[in-house]
Amino acid sequence: MDFMKDIVDIQITNVTGNTNTTDLNTILIMAKHDKLKAPEMFAVYTELTEVAEAKFEKTSYVYKSAQLAFSQTRRPKQIVVSKGVEAEGSYVDMFEKMQMINQGWLWLVSDLRDPVKQLELAKAVQATEKFYAIGTSDATAVVSTTKTDIGALIKENQLSQSYAWFDVADTDLKTYSATEIALLARCGGDVAGTVQFLLKELVGVPSPDSVVDTKTKQRTLTDKGYTFCAVGNKKVYSFGAGKLGNGEWIDIGLATTWIKVNIRERIFNTLTSVDTLPMENDGASVIEGDVRSVLIEARDLGIIANDSPIVVTVPDVTQLSKVTRSKRNLPRVRFSCRLRGAIIGTEVRGEVYE
Repeated sequence: MDFMKDIVDIQITNVTGNTNTTDLNTILIMAKHDKLKAPEMFAVYTELTEVAEAKFEKTSYVYKSAQLAFSQTRRPKQIVVSKGVEAEGSYVDMFEKMQMINQGWLWLVSDLRDPVKQLELAKAVQATEKFYAIGTSDATAVVSTTKTDIGALIKENQLSQSYAWFDVADTDLKTYSATEIALLARCGGDVAGTVQFLLKELVGVPSPDSVVDTKTKQRTLTDKGYTFCAVGNKKVYSFGAGKLGNGEWIDIGLATTWIKVNIRERIFNTLTSVDTLPMENDGASVIEGDVRSVLIEARDLGIIANDSPIVVTVPDVTQLSKVTRSKRNLPRVRFSCRLRGAIIGTEVRGEVYE
């Protein structure tokens, strides 16, 4: 387990692992299978051919997930597949084990489809910096009065590290699908937090028109917090909520995670690269510079808005108490900035005349 979090304590409002900057576009697939044997805990794949060579059946959740991930117009450099989960009750245990591996990852998808078990796993994810894209083909998701489907459950629990994805069942997988990974793959080809999750064309993902066949059902899914597919201009795009269980936009959750992880790494690298960082105003200025440099980088990448100021403050070390200074932990380092956000719709009004 990475111990940087114990050294550099950074908290950002609305953000709840061992996540590092190199992991922010990597997806972990957890599923029941028997293709990895002890002591193998996971495998990393960069192409679909590697998944086939590992003998995953083309009708399996893992293969179908990999196929969708590597088929998008923009795609992750790699995916990670965990050792097969043996039983539904073991998903949380496997999740905990996968946090301990040296290979980093940020996003989780799984073949788990029982909403009670999904919620249990989502609550485990909530205690970390990971994110969980939870798939379902449960027809009750489009029923507004039903409150036991996974979308309703994670919304009720205000989970900020998970979102619900609705799709139609795959003919091979029978009662569920593997399409939740497609949107992650499409949006994971760029810096985390720079791509909003709605209106993205998805390759190989069917629109759930056979189930979501009215505007009312689309609104019901959206109100429950589901992201799903819909047809526009004869193509299939991500549609619906585009939000995490707590109502925050998915890309905003990723943006704050990018800032948090990069500030932590930047300060940690500073602390470990010098013999002593003095408990003086000069030392505090170094910390201030690390924070500011990350925020400027975030602005250059398009995570932070260009039209609003970046503010970073550190305490006057000479005014700290002797007890505080003796703890060797610089308190009250603060920053504020405005995230860029995104426009995903507009209203146009006009007049025409002769």
